[in-house]
Amino acid sequence: MATTYQKKAYICDRRYALHTRQQSILHHQNLPTMDHTTLITILLIAACLGLVVYNFLHKKHIHYNADELKKAVGRIFDDSHSHTVSKKKFLESLKNQYSCTQKDALYLLGMARKLHFVTMTDKEVELVE
Repeated sequence: MATTYQKKAYICDRRYALHTRQQSILHHQNLPTMDHTTLITILLIAACLGLVVYNFLHKKHIHYNADELKKAVGRIFDDSHSHTVSKKKFLESLKNQYSCTQKDALYLLGMARKLHFVTMTDKEVELVE
């Protein structure tokens, strides 16, 4: 008759054998493994790509305030000392004041027209009084 100690030892031996067999099976499946350097490199590249995508999407949306746009339009016409400015000069001034692209400046010109700050003919932009 086996004692309680012997039964516990037998159970522990069986568990250890099962554990080592499972480890052996996992080890022999030839799964690709990564060392820490590779893993850290992949994580850094993923983080950099995430930042690039975030920056790209963030810069696509220009933020403007109607009051700020009205002040910018007023400054452009004050600098030219007239009520009429060429479209090219107006867009350049908007680009400089907002630090934006040509496309964004055209968008701002459209918003200024929509808000009735300016009117536009073929090549001229005129301040609405």
